[in-house]
Amino acid sequence: MKATSPILLVSVAFLHAIFGSTLAAAQDVGQLVDDLKHRDEKVRQKAVGALADLDTEAAWEAVADRGLGDLEARVADEAQLRIGRASYSKGLGDVLESKHALKARSALVRERVSEALGRMKGALPADPFVTALKDKEAAVRAVAAYALETRLESGAGALDLADSKGVIALRKALAKVASSDRDARARANAISALAALAQVDAETEELLGKSIALTDSAAQVRAASLRAASLAQGGGSHPTTEELAIALRDEAHGVGMMALRLLRQRGDRESFLALAQALPPEGSDAEKGGLRPARAWAIVACLREASGLSHGLVRERWIRWAEGLEPDWKRSADGKEDATESGETGSATFYGLRIVSDRVAFLVDMSGSMWEEKGGSTRKVQVEVELAKALRGLPEHARFHLVPYATVPGPWEDGLVPATERNVEKAIEWFERNTQRGRGDVWTALMQVLENPEIDTVVILSDGAPSGGYRWNIELIRTLLQDENRHRGVVIHAVMFDAAKSLRKGWKAIVDDWGGVQLLID
Repeated sequence: MKATSPILLVSVAFLHAIFGSTLAAAQDVGQLVDDLKHRDEKVRQKAVGALADLDTEAAWEAVADRGLGDLEARVADEAQLRIGRASYSKGLGDVLESKHALKARSALVRERVSEALGRMKGALPADPFVTALKDKEAAVRAVAAYALETRLESGAGALDLADSKGVIALRKALAKVASSDRDARARANAISALAALAQVDAETEELLGKSIALTDSAAQVRAASLRAASLAQGGGSHPTTEELAIALRDEAHGVGMMALRLLRQRGDRESFLALAQALPPEGSDAEKGGLRPARAWAIVACLREASGLSHGLVRERWIRWAEGLEPDWKRSADGKEDATESGETGSATFYGLRIVSDRVAFLVDMSGSMWEEKGGSTRKVQVEVELAKALRGLPEHARFHLVPYATVPGPWEDGLVPATERNVEKAIEWFERNTQRGRGDVWTALMQVLENPEIDTVVILSDGAPSGGYRWNIELIRTLLQDENRHRGVVIHAVMFDAAKSLRKGWKAIVDDWGGVQLLID
């Protein structure tokens, strides 16, 4: 019998290894796709993760097609996160540009993909951003612009700038959104993205200059324009200290807070003198043009962090300190990027949290945990007592918004109302009668509140679990809030009861991002 050639044996073994592994991978994808149809959302979530680990074009197509569009936020958030953690490849890029992702029928799917573009590894081409920036939905355009900015600010190599045709198309699409989009958030994000692109692409500078709108009627656009002008390469276009001092007093909280951050970043004597001079004189009235308490205390926090002093809202003392600085003085680089202050004034407290704001929203989680027995009564009854104390402690010139939420937000009124004795008592009585139940959709409630440009502080009472709506993952919620709130500057506090350790950690990161406080209660 003739012996088989060793070369032939090796070749057969090699082919078996190649095609055998390919067949196994195909079988794995098929089984996992079946799991994406399982009735248990946890099984579907696990299948999304396993498909992402396979990292094949077929696997990513399944993640996009089934995972991103899943009606349970647990599954869809997992798909969004896993795409964002992936390394870019041609195969994955083809999936992202397909009917399963950026060209899907669902606007939410397209929005999820657009956000994930900002976190993917490797150098991405301009094409997917151009596609998203031309989307018919404003939310998709806004998210795409923020994702692009995030990539550009993450460092060199995040965007393929060698593709000149793609970069030209990107400039054009971005400039169109920045200059003429009807949606304020989309315009603001596009202006910020243009500023980031101009740092690595000199030809974008002229487009940026044409897009900056410091006097626009939309507060988010003014805030974004302030920051973009500060980043512009042409030094002559940078806002002066005097211009930032004027913006610091802007009626929109987000614009004022952006000016505060920019003055702090400059860190020189003149900038800190401008901060001190912006503080309200003793006895001044915020209702007659003075700074609102939340912004005034944010300035105090900034001054304290730079000086090491502990003065409160005492304008004259801070001016004397700033005037006494050497002409070449510079703020130390140490300290938090966004110093904040809870303040020593304000008679309203909620579970011991002092509320200095006079434009505050209370979000109360009415999901299942609110109705559990605790110490002989439900959590709801205990909250009624604390909420009544907080509302009765607000000064009459304050305005408040009360938003219990479960499956959907159920606000007492459509927006802020004066904290008169009559309104406060009506709100307390209404909340005592409230029997709202369901899964806790904190994301939708928070987004509705942030739409109100007057609100500068949000207090959330919750068990920490975002159990309802289309956002579930706390890590992703934090990332999305960094986009949604950066041009608004709203302070976010969280009062947590019976929250799991991982959720406490996630909410702590969120309140730290926005100058808030986390309180843990029994």
